[in-house]
Order: sequence, then C-alpha cells, then structure tokens
Amino acid sequence: MRWLNVITPYLSQIINIIIQPFSDDPDPDTTPVDERVLTHNQEHQLASNRQDGSDPWGLEDEIVPEVDEQDNNESLLLVRVPLPKKRKLCFYIFYSIFVILYVVFFLLIAYAYPLKPVCTMEDLKLPGYNKTASANMSEEMKKSVYVNFTCNNRNRLISASYDQLSIVIYYYLPEDLESYYLLASIMAPGFYLNKLKQKIVKVHMPAPGLPSLLKLGKPLTEVGFRVNLEFGVRFGCRAPCELWTPGFEPWVDEILHHIPELQPLLHNSYSSRILCNRLATKDNLDKRGMELQSLDCQLCYSRAETLDHIVAACSTTRMVSAYLSRCVKWWPVNETFAQSIWTAIYISNGERDTREKDVKKVIGAAFFWTIYGGFATARCSMV
Repeated sequence: MRWLNVITPYLSQIINIIIQPFSDDPDPDTTPVDERVLTHNQEHQLASNRQDGSDPWGLEDEIVPEVDEQDNNESLLLVRVPLPKKRKLCFYIFYSIFVILYVVFFLLIAYAYPLKPVCTMEDLKLPGYNKTASANMSEEMKKSVYVNFTCNNRNRLISASYDQLSIVIYYYLPEDLESYYLLASIMAPGFYLNKLKQKIVKVHMPAPGLPSLLKLGKPLTEVGFRVNLEFGVRFGCRAPCELWTPGFEPWVDEILHHIPELQPLLHNSYSSRILCNRLATKDNLDKRGMELQSLDCQLCYSRAETLDHIVAACSTTRMVSAYLSRCVKWWPVNETFAQSIWTAIYISNGERDTREKDVKKVIGAAFFWTIYGGFATARCSMV
C-alpha cells in the first residue's frame, strides 16, 4: 500500500486545483502562506524593540514597511503555489501507464477467455428405413444410424481437446410429444481441435430401437428425433489428438528386445494403471460405455484381453503415435504405410540409430504424462 500513500497527496492537490476556480469561498486553512510576509507576532516584537531603544538583531538601518492587516489577508488568499513540474510529469506518466496496463489486461482477458465450443448436428441417416435402398445392405448397416456433427473451436489463442462424446438419440410422434423412445446411444471417441478450426465428426451408431420404429410404418416426415449430445472440453491440450490413428501396435517383442530402456517405463506405467484401476480390460471398457461385441477392441482393433492391450493400447499407444506425428518428421501418419513403430524404424537402415533415439524420447515422454495423469487421478479419488 506504499504506492497509495505516495499518490494520495498528489491526487488531493490536483483535486483542490481543479475545484478551486468553481468554489466561491475558498478555505483559508488550505491556502498556502507566503513565507516572505512577516507574521503578526514578528511585527509586534520589532515594534516593542524600537520603543525600548534596543536593537538586538541589528535592524537599526533596515526599514520595515508597514503592512495593513486587511491587505495582508487579501494577499494571502490570492497566493497559489503551483506543483513542481517534475512532480506533475511523473504523476501523469505513472497514471497513464496504469490506465494503459489496466485496459490491456481487461482486453486480454476478454479476448483470450475460452469461448464455449459449438457443436451442431448436420445430418442424420437411417439406411434401413428405405427398403429399396437397403436391399443390398448388410444387417448391421440396416440396424444402424449415421450422424454427422460439426464442431467448431472459436477461441483464437487456445486449442481444445474434446473428450468422449455421449450421443443419445430418441424418436417421438407428433401426436404424443411427451413420450420419447430410445433409438440409439453410443460413446464416441474424442478428438483435437486447433484454434479457430472446425471438424466434421461422423459417427456410426447401432440402433436397437430401429425395428420398433420400422413397425410404425410412418414416413420420416411424420417422426421427430431428439439428439442429446454431452461432451467435455479441455483447453490447451499437449498432444494433437486428431493425429491418433487406430491400428498401430508398437508394443511388440522386437521393440522391447532392441530398446531395453523401455522396460522400467513399461513396468511403472503398468503399476500406476493397476493402482488407479485404469487398465484397458473388457470390464473397464464396458464401464466407459464402449460396447464390445467381441474381444476385438473398437479403438485399436487388437485383442482386448491381451497384455499388450491392457498395458498400453487405447491409451499410451495413441499418445505415442500422436507425439511421433507431431515431433518426428519421418514418422508416417498413413496407416497403410507402416503398421507399427518397428516397420517404420527399419524402413531405412541408414537412419536406424537416430530413429531409435527419437522413438525412445517420444515413448518416454508419453509414458511420463500417462503416469503423471494416473497418479493425479488416484490422489483425487483418495481425497
């Protein structure tokens, strides 16, 4: 609060200077006194000394003019002592800097505040509703719903990471608006959106309620649909989730054999997932809303109960692929070009050593963030 004590006298003086021309009766107590005018007590002392004939101050030859008391009071009221120029200049400079910083801070907060994400539904298709077009379709396609969403990140400074999308579709009849019937529901995987970017999300949903809708025998124009979309958004994502391509299976025996430094990282990650109950088992995937028709995972297309899938797939594997796509120039994003890290490393024998070093750094960083996030979740659950 020192700066407030320093600025307060300056502000009071400036306010007095501004208000004084508009005031009729200025306060004599606040009027500055001219030091060159003798006070009444000093005049009285000098007069008494002259009457006695004594001159203790040596003022015999000095002529002291007589000052009328009324004129003295008028002169005191009209005296104004201006502020020093340097003090004025410093005050205006500091005040201007403070105002500018305040305005810049306010505009920056208003400009950089994460705006709410926008997600709109563009299209909803029921292939099995058209009998003529669905003659050559499989039974799975006939009992499915296809939904297209457009997600837009309106923030100019911060990227966004969408968590899993919870999509639930109901249908209702116009004559009974209070009754809704479940058509389909699914938990779609999340994705990454850079600043001021938009993405079209296409979701294929199995529709267990489609047969009951077909039994009504009404055209789609007489049926209403309601779509509930729930999702969470995290701003400032570290890894580009849009580059997570399913199908990569980097955790093979060859990599662990040629890169032994990954063994302690793999062990630590497995231990943290056991403590946090975050292993990608079939039961945990079912709890997350991922319905597995078989033991093949829908995200990484591998066996859901294998050790490879439990430790890394559906989590760290996709993060490793994202880090490689972002940080390493030689990493192929195309799934058909390289099905694993092993084939990508040995696609050129001349760069084998450098590529192994790059892969070790990337995998180490991915494991670090996986372990860190796992223990943070464990602490929150314990509290």
